Amino acid sequence: LAWEPASVRSAIDEIGAARFAIAAGVWDHLMPGVGAQISDTVCIPLWDSLRQGRWRQACGLATVEEVLAGDEEAVATAKVHRWLALDQGHGPEMIRRDAEAWDVTGLPDHFRMARYLLLREDEAALAMVREFVAAGMISTQHLSSWPIFDRASRPGGARGRGRVEARLL
Repeated sequence: LAWEPASVRSAIDEIGAARFAIAAGVWDHLMPGVGAQISDTVCIPLWDSLRQGRWRQACGLATVEEVLAGDEEAVATAKVHRWLALDQGHGPEMIRRDAEAWDVTGLPDHFRMARYLLLREDEAALAMVREFVAAGMISTQHLSSWPIFDRASRPGGARGRGRVEARLL
């Protein structure tokens, strides 16, 4: 059998995310309450996966993050991560219905901004970003480190990293 390297990589990524889910689930079962800590720390490998184009792995990690989340804000963060991964792999139409239906009432304002970005309503999101930076709620370091800004930072939404500060501020 001849396998395409990208297909093998995708399979390995899904297996890796499944292994992580099993280990995290067992750990949380053996030490109740540790799941929230796992959920809080999974963002770094998840973000790395997104930035490497390994969206299947990122999606699996985000699913674990959501299942083990300790509060509604952590659940919302995990949803954003999972939608970013699905958008990366399948395009924005894959997440549009869920993102449009997402009720961000009662969540911190940055989730409304994330919803705008997920729905490609960049101008509304960028206006909020400017307000957040001016109020000291987020820094330019956040703009260059958070994956949700990666697409919005590039003219035309092309793949690859760009300078978000130049477009947003």
